[in-house]
Amino acid sequence: FLGVIYLSVLISTASLMVLRESLMLGEMVALIAFFGMIIPSVNKLAMSNVQIQEAKIAFERMFEFGFAQTEESTSNGEILDLFDSIKLSKVCFRFAGRKLLLNNINIEIKKGRLTCILGESGGGKSTLLQLIMRFYELESGKILFNDEININQVILGNWRSSIGFVEQETKIFNGTLFQNICFFDPRAKPQAVEAFCNAYGLMRFFEKLPAGLASVIGEDGINLSGGQKQLVSFARTLYHNPKCLLLDEFTGAMDKETEGYMLEILEDLKYKIPILIVTHKISPALRSDYVYILEDGKISIEGTPINLLDSDNLLSNSYHEIMSFRALK
Repeated sequence: FLGVIYLSVLISTASLMVLRESLMLGEMVALIAFFGMIIPSVNKLAMSNVQIQEAKIAFERMFEFGFAQTEESTSNGEILDLFDSIKLSKVCFRFAGRKLLLNNINIEIKKGRLTCILGESGGGKSTLLQLIMRFYELESGKILFNDEININQVILGNWRSSIGFVEQETKIFNGTLFQNICFFDPRAKPQAVEAFCNAYGLMRFFEKLPAGLASVIGEDGINLSGGQKQLVSFARTLYHNPKCLLLDEFTGAMDKETEGYMLEILEDLKYKIPILIVTHKISPALRSDYVYILEDGKISIEGTPINLLDSDNLLSNSYHEIMSFRALK
């Protein structure tokens, strides 16, 4: 675009000079031909500079990643044995340079009770799970394990390996369904994985794939639907026998039938391990035993689904909207 402007200005100026007889016609033609050869080269040089700047940024990021400090991990600390509960007490958190994202959060996750955090997208629900996983440091407050031990006193590797974390964005690797469930564990046997899937009733979903557990699902699960990816992530997490389960929008892409069955599994599993569901959908919240509603970075109200439906809150409003819509049909 700039080349066209420069050439137009040159032709206009040269034409005016020819009319004033201060420039010969042949000289004008020579100038135009000369600049016609130079301008494309200048354009290429400018584009090369853009590519150089992009490469510079890429190298800076690469070096930043390559020289990033590793997390402090020590062999000294508590080792998890019995896992009965996690309690968040007066937890506050913000990202650097931003306003407070989570303010005075008090939540308890325990065995025998299916716990749910309901909130709108972008409200800090996923960040709260990442705080439990110790991906970030709290600004204030504390997170207690079994009501008495601060999770920072637990060996980091032991803590994370004990918790099953189903993230909102499911990572699927290029390989078979079997490999993705066992996470490429060389000790895993196909028979054991199949027995596990049958025990939880998951094989009826995986049998729909062309080769069952031997199906190649492609890089990033290109051969799977969104709901099937979430099923794989859920199965992978359960296969490794977690002592606690954190689920971030784990049914977001599932159909109603599949979601209902996943919640049935959790209803049986809650007596063995503490479970926390984080969601913006009301169906998992209604199937939970206890619900915390997260609004504007705070727990606005909490209670059983039945009690919450009798008051004015996000759960009851969403529920009544759906019921009103169905009544209109």
